[in-house]
Amino acid sequence: MRGYCIAVQVVMSLAWLRHVPAFQVGRRIRASTLPPSQRLDSVALRPARMMQLMMSTKAKTDFSLKSIDWLQDNVVEVLNELYDPADVARGNVFAKLNKPKKKKKKKKGSEDENPAPEKPEMSESEKQALVDAAVAQAKPFDRMDAMVTPATRAEFGDYQVNAAMGLAKSLGMNPRECAQQIIDALKPRLETLMEEPEIAGPGFVNLRFQGAYLQQAVSAMAADANGRLAIPKASNPQRIVVDFSSPNIAKEMHVGHLRSTIIGDTLCNLLEFLGHDVVRLNHVGDWGTQFGMLVE
Repeated sequence: MRGYCIAVQVVMSLAWLRHVPAFQVGRRIRASTLPPSQRLDSVALRPARMMQLMMSTKAKTDFSLKSIDWLQDNVVEVLNELYDPADVARGNVFAKLNKPKKKKKKKKGSEDENPAPEKPEMSESEKQALVDAAVAQAKPFDRMDAMVTPATRAEFGDYQVNAAMGLAKSLGMNPRECAQQIIDALKPRLETLMEEPEIAGPGFVNLRFQGAYLQQAVSAMAADANGRLAIPKASNPQRIVVDFSSPNIAKEMHVGHLRSTIIGDTLCNLLEFLGHDVVRLNHVGDWGTQFGMLVE
């Protein structure tokens, strides 16, 4: 269901709110830490202050929320500009062929008089055939190759790009050097929306939205008269079938049937909200034997 479920967008919207001053006001703050002028009215004026901060930045008419799909598409375009998929496929094959073989440990007290014969090494022509086949089947990078995920921790930002490690291994590069190349190509696309990208660890790229963009996002969500929180419908709607609990009507029902039915209906509501054509399917079968017994 990846790519179709709005739950991810809702979760990320909630994550954004921690950066917005309007929602930081609502946190519990000890009175002793506030200036004397704010100690008396900090609670009474909290709702009004929140609305004032939310509406301080008016939503632009052409403003649109940027989801993880938007970021994935940008990373995919950058990868296809920087690297040749054929080179990556070639490097993957060489890495597998040159991978050292692990020696099997012998168990104590076991003597194998007839050990299994070792597999003969591949000839250069066979190796080259594998390389040529991989290069011929190489395809442009897609969203799976971009490896864009929500940040695992708040201090890492909002999103992470983890493609550098795998690409560096296939291309014979330093992972951090590969990550820097990705950042340099991404900067012109993200400079108005995100803060300076950071490289963490061996080559993770951490991305964080700017506070100004988050304020615009919250204002646009609050000002949406259609009740969609400024979330656009899917540009490529699809027909999606969701299979519910499908209980056996010849047996007793239990809470498990209700649970899966509720989950299925929730998924349908989310998909319909995104603009997809959803078919709710609840197959009722496995009653042939029981009705045959009644006929007898």
